[in-house]
Amino acid sequence: MVTVPTGRRPTHRPNGAPERLTGVGDGTAVEEIIDDDLVTGEVVDAVYSGPDASTVALTNRRLIILEPAFDERTALLSVPFSRVTSVAYLSPPAESVASSSILEIKVGRGAYYVGFRSQGQAREAHGSIMWQLIGR
Repeated sequence: MVTVPTGRRPTHRPNGAPERLTGVGDGTAVEEIIDDDLVTGEVVDAVYSGPDASTVALTNRRLIILEPAFDERTALLSVPFSRVTSVAYLSPPAESVASSSILEIKVGRGAYYVGFRSQGQAREAHGSIMWQLIGR
């Protein structure tokens, strides 16, 4: 995974996901699904498994969100970074924003809410997305 220290941006782009991930219910590895969806020249920078069996992959061009649907199907969503307008931490009123493990990613007039297994993963993803938006 890409580690983006607070206030700094990565100076290089690592190749590929660091580990094999869990399946999505049909015996197909998440990593294979993501790899099959990549286009020429696209590189996976980080992959995060969410608490609800969802997965978020960050590439050098887009976000890939793999999420189980209510009717036992799986949705594969591609969001080019050029369409992302903002990224924010979300936390309940009684909790600190710094302890949030949920991100809101705004795309046009809509928003996607992505949960992470830890606040560290959320912080890392937030930093990587912000680097894509303003660090170029």
